[in-house]
Amino acid sequence: MTDAARNLPIDPKDKNTWCKAGFKAGTLFTAGHVLLHEFTHLDEVGRKAGLTPDPRTKDHGTNDAQSNAKTGRLQPLPLARKINQLYGQNPKRTDLPVVPEYNAESYAAAATGESY
Repeated sequence: MTDAARNLPIDPKDKNTWCKAGFKAGTLFTAGHVLLHEFTHLDEVGRKAGLTPDPRTKDHGTNDAQSNAKTGRLQPLPLARKINQLYGQNPKRTDLPVVPEYNAESYAAAATGESY
């Protein structure tokens, strides 16, 4: 996912837009991915989905993972993969920025087919 893809205009006269002849549905997945990622931050969405409160924040919504010394400097999707990998090796670890079930990118990636 790139910033350029996220910022495509919705203008049928623009050649670099989502609204044009030959439009491919894949660009909608980019918009859907961003929307899902942002919606998972809402406490009420997490509550309705049955997500238990995050023990670190006491919130039902998800958080954005921030890179740290254990994960290295990564963009959201590779960071989500790295967190999932490290957490899978030891689910009791406490040195990760967020556990997979409270990482907004985990849900967005799963829903739009961005596999781990």
